[in-house]
Amino acid sequence: MTRNSNNSNWRPSRSNWRPSFSPLGNNFCPSTTTNFRPAMPITPTNHGHTSRFPARPYLGHWQICSIQGHTTKRCPSFHLVPISGSHNVNSSYGMTPSGHPQANFTSPSSFNIAPWLLDSGASHHVTADLNNLSLHAPYTDHDDVMIGDGTTLPITHTGSVSLPTLNSSFHLQDVLCVPTMQKNLISIALFCQTNNVSVEIFPTCFHVKDLRTGDILLQGGTKDGVYEWSIASSSSSPILAFSTVKTTTSIWHQRLSHPASSILNHILSFYHLNFSSYKHFCCNAYLSNKSHKLPFSTSTLITSRPLQIIFSDVWTSPIISHDGYKYYVIFVDYFTKYIWFYPLKQKSDVQIVFKRYKAIVEKYFQQNIVSLYSDNGGEYIALKTFLSENGISHLTTPPHTPEHNGFSER
Repeated sequence: MTRNSNNSNWRPSRSNWRPSFSPLGNNFCPSTTTNFRPAMPITPTNHGHTSRFPARPYLGHWQICSIQGHTTKRCPSFHLVPISGSHNVNSSYGMTPSGHPQANFTSPSSFNIAPWLLDSGASHHVTADLNNLSLHAPYTDHDDVMIGDGTTLPITHTGSVSLPTLNSSFHLQDVLCVPTMQKNLISIALFCQTNNVSVEIFPTCFHVKDLRTGDILLQGGTKDGVYEWSIASSSSSPILAFSTVKTTTSIWHQRLSHPASSILNHILSFYHLNFSSYKHFCCNAYLSNKSHKLPFSTSTLITSRPLQIIFSDVWTSPIISHDGYKYYVIFVDYFTKYIWFYPLKQKSDVQIVFKRYKAIVEKYFQQNIVSLYSDNGGEYIALKTFLSENGISHLTTPPHTPEHNGFSER
């Protein structure tokens, strides 16, 4: 494309020419050179169109090499270190050749763990390996460990050791680290004091028993003429990050916030949750949350003769009898436990029935009724005047606590 200075009607020869925009603002001035090119070339796209704004290159700085214009994947200063025994770089960091993630597991390295020997003549626990101490600190005193031949061995650290077993865990406190020691020793005296246990020695084995219950917590044997602490078999097996066991129904019950048995069974079956086996269990948290009241204490009422305390209650029958009775009232003597039963057609008939009952029992026992215990029903409140005139005290239960009137409620 050339420019003719004499032609006032000059137009660019290319139909798709667009002016370039100056970064200095809106004052655009086209180039006056003879070979003018647009500042942004037009490139075809995948759809057959022409793209006015092509993809711009990456202009950031990579933090390792500080070079502009490339990503981590293309940086020569960044190299993936392959896993030991593998020559495929893509397999590093849990990635497969196709770029998909993998689930890895960790396991303890295989090395021989020096056993612990029980020593009744040792005054302290001793270990030769500092790695055996879970918590340790440098030993600052100037004491040494004296062995049987009179030789002294220096102490470098002190700490604690945990000895897990299949059923429990034991702890060793104030363990001395002596690197020149050949064996790990357990002082039986300190071990029994720390763990509140006893050690029984037999010709071919030893037992560790709980001092309180006498249960056998651990049974060990002998090896090469000495009593050797049994190492849990689980410590030699690899610890897999994805290893799982089926959850019990009791654990599911706790995970799901202690639901009722029917709700728990529905959730397990509807969502296909795996569980080992269904066993009946008792959950104190569930029972406490479902209880609306605390349990009542045992009654402390004491009577010395009949008619001192009379319990009474009215019961509504779901079916009306042949004679038209729908309600029933009972009177229970607390001393003799005798029960008097009267059918009623209406609750208001309690006042009439109680007067008949009072006349019968007082004549029979040759005693007067002292107290009447009932709920706060209207049929009993109507007896207030009659009871006060005859010197009978009326005791009522607190609201919503029928348990206080338990003898007649049963």
